[in-house]
Amino acid sequence: MQQILRRKSMLGQVREHVSGLVEGLKDEIDTMQMDILQSNQVLRAFRQAPWRIQTQTLAWLSILILGTLVVGGLYLAVASRAGNAGRDLQAYETAKTELVRENDRLRAQLADLRNMDRMAARALGMGFVPATPEQVHYIEVANYPQEPGPEPLPVTVSVPVPETADEAAAAAMSARADQGWLTQSLTGLYETVFGAGKGE
Repeated sequence: MQQILRRKSMLGQVREHVSGLVEGLKDEIDTMQMDILQSNQVLRAFRQAPWRIQTQTLAWLSILILGTLVVGGLYLAVASRAGNAGRDLQAYETAKTELVRENDRLRAQLADLRNMDRMAARALGMGFVPATPEQVHYIEVANYPQEPGPEPLPVTVSVPVPETADEAAAAAMSARADQGWLTQSLTGLYETVFGAGKGE
C-alpha cells in the first residue's frame, strides 16, 4: 500500500509538475500570441495605405520629370551658346577677311603712291625741279667720322635744268626712257657728296 501511496504521491507530483508545465506553456503561448499581435500591429503601422503608395509614386515620377527637364534645359543652354559662339566666330572670320582684303588694297595703293616715277612726276607737276650741284649746300659737322665710300658710278648723261614745269615734265619723261631720272639724280648727288669728301 505504501507503494500505491508513493505512486499516487508521485503521480500527484507529476500531475502538478505537468500542470505547471502546461500553465507555463500556456503563458508562453499567450506571450507569443501577444508578441505576434504586437508585431502584426507594427507591421500594419508600417504597411502603407494605397493612397500613400500612390503619393510616393507620384513624387518619384515628379522628381524624375523635373530632373529630366533640368538636364534638357542645361543641354539646350549649352547648345545655344555653342551655336551663338559659332555664328560669332563666323562673323569675326568674315570681318577679318574683309579687313585683310582692305589692308592689301591700301598697301597696293600706298605702293602705287610711293612709286618713284609717280613721285617725281608729281614733284615736277608741283613745280619742283632737280637741284644742281651748285644749289646743294652741306653743313659741316665737327668731329664727324668720315669713311671712304665706294667708287661712284660713272655718269653718262647730264641732267639739264628745266626752266618751266612743262619742260621739267618733258625732261623727266625723256630721262625715264633713257636711264631713269631718279637714278641719274642719285648718281649725281652721290658723286658730288663722296667725290667732294675724297678731295678734302
